[in-house]
Amino acid sequence: GNKMVVENLRYFQEHGAETYILVADLEAAAARGVTLEEARRRAMEFHIPAYIALGLDPKKTIVYFQSENKEVMNLGYEFSKRITLNEFQAIYGNADPGRIMSAVTQAGDILFPQLAKRMPGIIPVGIDQDPHIRLTRDIATRFKTKYGFILPSSIYHKFTPSLDGELKMS
Repeated sequence: GNKMVVENLRYFQEHGAETYILVADLEAAAARGVTLEEARRRAMEFHIPAYIALGLDPKKTIVYFQSENKEVMNLGYEFSKRITLNEFQAIYGNADPGRIMSAVTQAGDILFPQLAKRMPGIIPVGIDQDPHIRLTRDIATRFKTKYGFILPSSIYHKFTPSLDGELKMS
């Protein structure tokens, strides 16, 4: 699944787009119980080298860890104050603290590049990630006056089988 995302990012990068890669270490900790140290190790030993091997230009790619990006965390906190519990449950089906933390942090990740300059964003995701895109678009609308966010767009990937033949996230 990551391969499809990297192929999209590489294409955009080759056509002059600014490319941001986040390491979702906070999300991994909140949603899957992966420690920040383990998430960092996985990113440094596998994910980031794999993205480079798949063609991303490291000189043109901004990589950051969620846990180290205060601007993303601050955005997530600010966004959390403008989402109701009912809205969150309607989008995600439940509202456990880990899911809430993950969702508002992802919205911060998606809108983070626009803090430096307003620009359109195209987010390559699997269709299972559509709730995050919809929530982020709602948030961007609510904060348009304060930040001037441009609503992000997305490109959806189909689900692809993993190497063992199981259906997995794209």
